[in-house]
Amino acid sequence: MPFRSIHEQALINGIYLPVAFNHSACYYIQNMQPEREKIMNGQHRKEIRPGAHVEIILKEDQRTGKRTAGVVKDILTSASHHSRGIKVRLDNGQIGRVQEILPDK
Repeated sequence: MPFRSIHEQALINGIYLPVAFNHSACYYIQNMQPEREKIMNGQHRKEIRPGAHVEIILKEDQRTGKRTAGVVKDILTSASHHSRGIKVRLDNGQIGRVQEILPDK
């Protein structure tokens, strides 16, 4: 994407800017992005609750990437974030790292 000044980007977005404006206006315009759908990838503990429908990767399936779907019984990772996914125990006893949080059925 080519570099654009604040004024050029404002014109593209259909925003009128007065000739003189302060730094807070610059910050506001630079950070105006369309609201994107939040993807819950299982890396943050706060997104996972007991009873949530998730897809996990079991330890023995790490090489293949095979996912197993289930319902969270316990959250085993105590940290608030884990780059490979929060470790959970499913209601059937299987343990793995969350790869995706599925919508409730």
